[in-house]
Amino acid sequence: MSPRNWAVAIALCGLGTAGAAYATGNVVRQKGKIFAPDELTQAIGSMLRIENDDTIPHNVMVTAPNGENRNMGMQKPGDHADIALEKLGEYQVRCGIHPKMKLVIQVR
Repeated sequence: MSPRNWAVAIALCGLGTAGAAYATGNVVRQKGKIFAPDELTQAIGSMLRIENDDTIPHNVMVTAPNGENRNMGMQKPGDHADIALEKLGEYQVRCGIHPKMKLVIQVR
């Protein structure tokens, strides 16, 4: 394979990896009545999964940058909630059951 073809192949592999990472997004864990991590930055249009790794239920409540509120419902242990991050700015996430649980997501 010529050096030029190698370069193209490497570039295409990098694009595939970046695309997969973008599509997958980040995972936030709920355990011990905290979100971990409790702050992160995501790309606009990405998805964020919040997994309940705790032994108790949680209720994810999301406030989007435009003030729109979404109740993602109850997550029993082992359940998850997926959040589409479609607006630029800061998202505030709380647990409707445990008000001290807070997560801030910067979407850029």
